[in-house]
Amino acid sequence: MTLRLRENKKASTTDAIFWIILLFVMGLFIPIGYQIVQSVNDGFQGVSDDLQNHSNSKKIMGDLNNDFGPLFDGIFLMIFVGMGIVSIIFAMLIRSSPAFYFVAIIVMVVIIFVGAILANQYATYSETPVIAAVAANFPMMNFIFDHFILIILTFVGLLSIVIWAKS
Repeated sequence: MTLRLRENKKASTTDAIFWIILLFVMGLFIPIGYQIVQSVNDGFQGVSDDLQNHSNSKKIMGDLNNDFGPLFDGIFLMIFVGMGIVSIIFAMLIRSSPAFYFVAIIVMVVIIFVGAILANQYATYSETPVIAAVAANFPMMNFIFDHFILIILTFVGLLSIVIWAKS
């Protein structure tokens, strides 16, 4: 007999913690990626135009450098909002019993606690001298992490209304 842990499983609290950690990891690596693009761009712009197609490479790299911040800031916001909308839609599909209400509240407190820890870690990370200049190019990401606890609290409240209102 095989053990099937994920059979008939529509959602769980580990999914919410996974999404919070995913956003945190994106918040860490997107500024690092931008810093790498800036370094490569500086290398491209510092080389002379002796080669035939080098000026075209400089233009492409310069465009990438200029577009990276706004593009990935928007992607982060789109993923954040999209995950919220999808989670609320899928929460409507979950059958719930009022007997699990108190367990769900405890789990939601844990989710808020994890979100608070990760928001504080992002604030510490984004204030380091090396990353601070790069992180300034991501205003939407910084706003989300500056208000991460309030956003998670609002999101958890909406999810609980959706889940428990129909039971």
